Amino acid sequence: MTWSVTKLSVKANTSDGVADRLYANGNMQVPVDVVITAVNADEKPYYLSDSELATIKLVDYNNVDSQLSGKWKYTHQENEYGHIMDGAGGFVSSSGASGASTHASGHSSVQTKRYWVSTTAIENQKIGAAITEPNGNYYNTHSKDENNFVILTGISPITYNTSNVRVTRDENDTTTGMYTLSYDMQVLYTKLSPTVGTNWKAQNYQLSLNQGLIKKAEIYGYHSSADSLNHSIKYSPSSGELSIFYMWPLGPQEDRKVGLDVSKNVSPQIPRFNLSATVTVPTNNRRGSVCFTRVHYSAINGFPVPFSWWGSESTEKAGCKIYDEWGNWALVASMVVQR
Repeated sequence: MTWSVTKLSVKANTSDGVADRLYANGNMQVPVDVVITAVNADEKPYYLSDSELATIKLVDYNNVDSQLSGKWKYTHQENEYGHIMDGAGGFVSSSGASGASTHASGHSSVQTKRYWVSTTAIENQKIGAAITEPNGNYYNTHSKDENNFVILTGISPITYNTSNVRVTRDENDTTTGMYTLSYDMQVLYTKLSPTVGTNWKAQNYQLSLNQGLIKKAEIYGYHSSADSLNHSIKYSPSSGELSIFYMWPLGPQEDRKVGLDVSKNVSPQIPRFNLSATVTVPTNNRRGSVCFTRVHYSAINGFPVPFSWWGSESTEKAGCKIYDEWGNWALVASMVVQR
């Protein structure tokens, strides 16, 4: 099918349709709409198919033969981060048209192709559009027929450090209970099977931003297993006590099993030894924060055999990469909540 372009323009999703800003972090996107009208050989409105619309390119306005690339990228796929700067200098989320075509009402052949642009460059960039017609003509927005563009400005990403990232603990966010130790013990010719117990306490710590929410967190380096030590990052026994620290993936509030159960034969005098210390605690109780949990087991006093049933200390090289709502990020390593 032969067709030709009658109008091609680009628009920013702002009040003036020309200028927009975005963080130069490679993640934040802003929409750029390409508006196109076309006619067929009979000069009647022609509607480009989605595959034909997909041949529209975003180009450097000052060099229309150069497709937007390098530090400036575009795609038809919208990502999860916020797109629009508000009047106060912050950002708000928005959703808009997809990359598919849209048709105006009536007999107009106006169609819109939306692209999402991101950058890692702190600079101004004039952006135009271009498309190759079936006859090979390269139609663009910087020519004798058209002269329009959008100006996108990449601004410095937010840098996160101890001045704007914090770890807090809510004293009300504490879970407590009892754990037990039961064992068999041979005293002369008498078999005893006592059960003793004492306290455990779990507290949640929240890694959060001073302003805004954490949109995404990529956690790494934690202990990975199918048991209740999964996601632990530090295992610290001391003088009969035990502290276990956990780092949880970002998500909705969830009750999780933590701790451990120990069952072993200690000696001929103590042929059975069962420690029941797996407990359930609430996690991710604050939206937009990375949750850490410390579970502390107090020592059981009066146990007659002087040995440690908790095992040895271990610390994982754990950390996480956090992203704010607009894709600015920080890498926070070795995030062990200290005792």
